[in-house]
Amino acid sequence: MNGTSHEERRVKPKRTKKRELKKKDKKIVSSPPPKLPILVENKIKELNGRDIKYVMHKELFLSDLDKYKGRLSLPVELNYFNEIEKAALEKINEKGKLLGLEVVVLDPCFRKFSMSLRKWDMRKDSVYNLVQDWKLVLSKNKFKKDQKLNIWSCRDINDKLHFVLDDKVNSEGSEEFNNSDDKKVNSEELNNSINIP
Repeated sequence: MNGTSHEERRVKPKRTKKRELKKKDKKIVSSPPPKLPILVENKIKELNGRDIKYVMHKELFLSDLDKYKGRLSLPVELNYFNEIEKAALEKINEKGKLLGLEVVVLDPCFRKFSMSLRKWDMRKDSVYNLVQDWKLVLSKNKFKKDQKLNIWSCRDINDKLHFVLDDKVNSEGSEEFNNSDDKKVNSEELNNSINIP
């Protein structure tokens, strides 16, 4: 009996460790990027955008929707900057604060927002935050907690970085279509709201 109990005590920790490793592996392994939606691709091309890249699949948290915080967080691990932009993100002003990088964000209706991308250093790690007009983006869209967004990047002819927010995705990050009137925007508003030179 003692031998059996001893074996059981030895086996249980191994099983627990194996389960923990599996959970950890799931966080490390990333899914392949989704196919670029035709609507997004056509709109970027229409605006003479280029160098289209998939940035990430983003799930919105309450902190992203808090109008008082006014920022959308992005992980620093993702590499979507050129060398000039990387240097700009590390520049510090006279008060010792990081200046940030001026970018353009296109919401799901392709409305244009001028924003600043800044690196925030915290105790354990760092994040990038899209700030300034994020409050306005929230007011124009009906984003909800746990909502999924696919984020794409592109550049205009002046090499300025743009981010495109696509909300027509399911939980796996694949494209899905929504016929809701909330996402409709007339052509006049669309032409007036975006203009990538």
